[in-house]
Amino acid sequence: MIKVYLRDREIKASICRTMSQTKNSTTGPRHLTLVLPGLHAGGERGEQELSLARLEWLLGRADQQPGSRSETLDECLFWLFRAEVPSGKDLPVAAVTRVLDVGIIDNAWWLRADPVHLQPRGDTLVMAASDSLNIRQAEADQLVREILGVFTEDGWVLKAPKPDRWYLQPVPTPDVKTTHIDLVRGENIYPALPSGADGKKWHTILNELQILLHTSAVNIEREARGEPPINSLWFWGGGRLPVVKESDWARFWGDQTVGLALARLAQIPHSKRPATAGQWLAEAEAGAHLVVLDQAQQAQHQGHFEAWRDFVAQLESQWIEPLIHALDRGQLQELTLIMDNCRQFTIKSKHLRRWWRRRRNLSGYK
Repeated sequence: MIKVYLRDREIKASICRTMSQTKNSTTGPRHLTLVLPGLHAGGERGEQELSLARLEWLLGRADQQPGSRSETLDECLFWLFRAEVPSGKDLPVAAVTRVLDVGIIDNAWWLRADPVHLQPRGDTLVMAASDSLNIRQAEADQLVREILGVFTEDGWVLKAPKPDRWYLQPVPTPDVKTTHIDLVRGENIYPALPSGADGKKWHTILNELQILLHTSAVNIEREARGEPPINSLWFWGGGRLPVVKESDWARFWGDQTVGLALARLAQIPHSKRPATAGQWLAEAEAGAHLVVLDQAQQAQHQGHFEAWRDFVAQLESQWIEPLIHALDRGQLQELTLIMDNCRQFTIKSKHLRRWWRRRRNLSGYK
């Protein structure tokens, strides 16, 4: 078992040893914004088994900046890329991720229609989202054909360019407000069903789809293999492409779908998620960089506590400590940490010496 906490003097000694080393310089000023969603996902069990003492040390010395107070990572990324979203409307995730998945940029209205598994729990239905279902592309294609066999006359255009990301263009454009899928995973779906002027109509559509999917040969075969059936769709993220203002990011680093799509819309270079801070420091040019490490959140979505624990256990040694060293050596001029709810903490080299600031438990930043 990993120690719950390192003593503050041990952390201080470790940092001071680094500060005594010879300073290095970089080829130009670099600013890193590091997005770390899902660190709270381990709950009480995670806090008991793991320590993030150096991250807590760093947060204690940082300046907390006004953030977007986003409920989801996607909403935070829209804010970081300065994407304009109409007030009171869905975050138009469908139109944005479709750019990445289909490679077409248009001004049409699109809705995500992701395949999900609903499981009865008492008098409620609880969702398991598509990225935890191991859906095969052939299964997605067959289900789309079956659905269109019923709804084509309604003018539906339904595409499944990825097994777990489906896109629907209904006719006419519905007047609905939907709920982001990340807010419904593992939760009762009823309070999150579509609302608005056409809300009840879409409740009926969902019921019809569930009946159709229940009898599909795809699901009969999945259940025979011991896999959960794809017994519903989740409608969310409707809208048209947002206006993405000119950005100062030199590069986006990550594998997160919305981030990659927004980088493409903003015409910003992008690279795969770095394995370590050392790799990023070796490869990043001068400028402002946005890095998304969403492994903890992915593990949370898929219900894999072991994967969550593995990532968190390595975060301190592979990212936080090397970045502290880089700040002190002048290899990094500024570091901004983006935590859950898009809370921002910015730190510069001089802030590392704020010895009077005490660290506090990560749960205190929820």
